[in-house]
Amino acid sequence: MDFLAGANLLFVILGFGFLIVIHELGHLLAAKWAGIRCENFAIGMGPVVVSYRGGIGLKVGTTTRAIVARFGKPPIEVTDEELASAGINETEYTLRALPLGGFVQMLGQDDLNPGATSNHVRSYQHAPIGKRMVVISGGVIANIITAFIMFIVAFMVGVRFEAPVIGALQANGAGAAAGLKAGDRIVAIDGAPIQTFADLQIASALSTEDQRLTIDVDRAGTPQVIAATPKQDGGMRALGAWPASGCTLDLTAETGPSVYRALLRAGFWSNAGNCANLPAEWLVDGGAPSEAVFAGRTLSANLLSVNGVNASSYASLRQGARESQGNPFLTTWKLSRGSGVTESASVALLLSVVPEWPTQIDGASRAEDRGSLGLLGWAPLLRIELVSPDSSAFGALVIGDMILRVGDTVGPDAGQLRAHAQAHAGKTISLTVDRLGQQVLVEATVDRRGMLGVMLSPAWSNPTIGQTYSTLLGPDGSDETTPAAALRFPPLTRIESVNGKPVSNWLDILGALRNSTAAATAASATTTQVDGTSVAVTARFPSADATAAAVSAEIHVSAPQQTAIDSIGWSVPIEEIWFEPLLVTLSANGNPITAVQMGLHESWKVAVLTYLTLDRLFRGTVGVEQLRGPVGIVHIGTRAADRGPTYLMFFLAMISVNLAVLNFLPLPVVDGGHMLFLCYEKLSGKAPSAAFQNIATMAGIALLGGVFLITFYNDIARLIG
Repeated sequence: MDFLAGANLLFVILGFGFLIVIHELGHLLAAKWAGIRCENFAIGMGPVVVSYRGGIGLKVGTTTRAIVARFGKPPIEVTDEELASAGINETEYTLRALPLGGFVQMLGQDDLNPGATSNHVRSYQHAPIGKRMVVISGGVIANIITAFIMFIVAFMVGVRFEAPVIGALQANGAGAAAGLKAGDRIVAIDGAPIQTFADLQIASALSTEDQRLTIDVDRAGTPQVIAATPKQDGGMRALGAWPASGCTLDLTAETGPSVYRALLRAGFWSNAGNCANLPAEWLVDGGAPSEAVFAGRTLSANLLSVNGVNASSYASLRQGARESQGNPFLTTWKLSRGSGVTESASVALLLSVVPEWPTQIDGASRAEDRGSLGLLGWAPLLRIELVSPDSSAFGALVIGDMILRVGDTVGPDAGQLRAHAQAHAGKTISLTVDRLGQQVLVEATVDRRGMLGVMLSPAWSNPTIGQTYSTLLGPDGSDETTPAAALRFPPLTRIESVNGKPVSNWLDILGALRNSTAAATAASATTTQVDGTSVAVTARFPSADATAAAVSAEIHVSAPQQTAIDSIGWSVPIEEIWFEPLLVTLSANGNPITAVQMGLHESWKVAVLTYLTLDRLFRGTVGVEQLRGPVGIVHIGTRAADRGPTYLMFFLAMISVNLAVLNFLPLPVVDGGHMLFLCYEKLSGKAPSAAFQNIATMAGIALLGGVFLITFYNDIARLIG
């Protein structure tokens, strides 16, 4: 763990501990106001590590021994008068060994033993019911007030969130089916304003089954209204949308190698003159920076402009590629190296482009979420783009592997690979891969969620067919037969030429097809031919015999398919996922009244969302696997700390509201259960029997213990994959 990650972890643990202290301090102050004698104020559980008591001072361990030595009896038996005459405080403040919660021990009140009552005039039972209600509410009120103040401070400075702009859409997702597009800015959902991408995700997750959302969209300045029904995905309902990215490359030790290769494919360093302004020590043989420069946060890269126009997000890069007509286009970047930004350079770089390959969705297998990018029904092999260091397959699969077989499936697409992995969750699967031109059999372990922990991309550099789709989803939603269906080429067939032109990659195949369709279009201008064209293809089937003869065949490309090929646009190989999210800052702009209003709104919103989440959990639209415990909260908190101190404060404020809401649920053991008992006592004139309270307490402990075990398992499973 590097220093930054360690510091974030410390800040989050301290912040979480601070919220617990605030909660228990609320109970303590309310109890002292009510005149109830407080024996102990504890942070944590278990054995006492350090304690403090006024009149005795700071002690390692408990101060009880000092009290017994002074009075000859334990603190609980020492009267108020005896303590006052000796100048000793009645309350011992303790820090305990297990950092799990805390408590205030009041005379005559014991959560784990409701029968341990007291007739003392300063006992909990002796206090009026109204005062006891204030005491029980003290922790919740303290958490709400703390959250409110933290929200105000955060908004006075400004908090950065992911902007409510769609960067990409899942091909078979609810958003894409409804007509949402990359670049859409979400303005409102069902009339409620959307300020952040999290608001969009929450609205989708908390929708009920079959509920249609009315989404107000700003599409390049033009208002749109789209109706979409979220689909269940990974334990919660979602639109299948990802947030847009900004202008800063996300360069970490984990992503650095893959970003480096993507930049090489884009000609980031190889196009003429691209490295002219870079410091010489950044470069290695061949004129490109070494891969090591991209790891460990030693380099930052910010996109400044595209074709002379200031860049505002990754969309600027996408637009530049689409307008390039297939030629390299001009970009300007600011590159900085060193943790203290000790070196920097602004450089003009020509970026190469690649085709915007069309998405092919197999009409016969849509329910299996199968599909791929490709041409005419052919899809390339899958290539390993990234293997996460904490992946269960780390070491078995490496970047650059092309997947030839998994189980009994040859040339699998992403849907087939995913299905095979999910069917073998927690087990080892066999894959055959092409590794630097050699076939290698590897054994890879699938994690408990049925995932390999790798990022895949089509192997465009290799003209080998992975899968052939016989029917594709047409533009009008109907199925249409693909040009490749009639050829019945087996998986792992290598395309060698198109219309007599040798090809060595999929870009060559596209170019040859375009030349063929262009010739057909020219011919149709002087003849009556309007039904497309025939294209000659030479291919070599998979065989152990390297001397096996190639086969020739003709593929018929219809006029609409010609048009589709000719209309394929261009994109940049530096994918959006390699950029940090596009952020929007919510701020009161220094106006304290606005900050108070924003703090009130956010406190109320988080409280309502917590209750709604519980409701959707019982309805089944939010899965139990989405619940997080202390480990998960701390893990998310360390990522929140990366966004800066104001976002960490905002995150802790949300946790504080959640603590308040969950503590006030009508469940035994927590504050809400005690409030329910007090309401019963007020209405009936007597407290619930000790036997009933004991049974309720045990049931509450069992329920909370079960929730803790589930969330702890979820947290650990996420961390270890």
